[in-house]
Amino acid sequence: KGIGPKMAVRIFTAFGANTLDILEKEPERLAEVRGISDNMARNIAIEYASKKSMRDAMIFLQNYNISNNLAAKIYEKYDEKIYSVVREHPYKIAEDIFGVGFKTVDGIAREVGIKENDSERIMSGIQYTLTLALEEGHIYLPKDLLIEKAKEILEVSEDLIEENIGNLHISNKITIKKPDKVFL
Repeated sequence: KGIGPKMAVRIFTAFGANTLDILEKEPERLAEVRGISDNMARNIAIEYASKKSMRDAMIFLQNYNISNNLAAKIYEKYDEKIYSVVREHPYKIAEDIFGVGFKTVDGIAREVGIKENDSERIMSGIQYTLTLALEEGHIYLPKDLLIEKAKEILEVSEDLIEENIGNLHISNKITIKKPDKVFL
């Protein structure tokens, strides 16, 4: 805030590769730039400092090949919890942020070292499978078909899928109607 493109060029021209260090450690030096008063330098420093956690989070997320748009959504949702969510519960992102799908978070999860047989991954994949069925116009899938389709997507054993269908049902994230109809 308070710095347009022309002023940014003047600041960078004055400080070159040291610009970010100046902003962070010696913001009073901004007043050396033509057009920036001591008061304006202070305001720029305050604004810059207030955005530090967001910048750090964006850099962290870029390490996992997350686009800037998605990174902004993730930061907006989780703020400082972003690090633990991404490292420990990346599949939560698909649940909490509209427009973020299983394949995206599965890629993030693989980057952070989540194993392919992790129950969070399998439960998220089952929900994703049911979502795909909904998009095709189905309100439920027979359990056998769900297991078959989820197995193709997740590339894990049927036993793991079946176990996690039970976990999802217990946690009320899916509904099972007798004899074998599974609903989101």
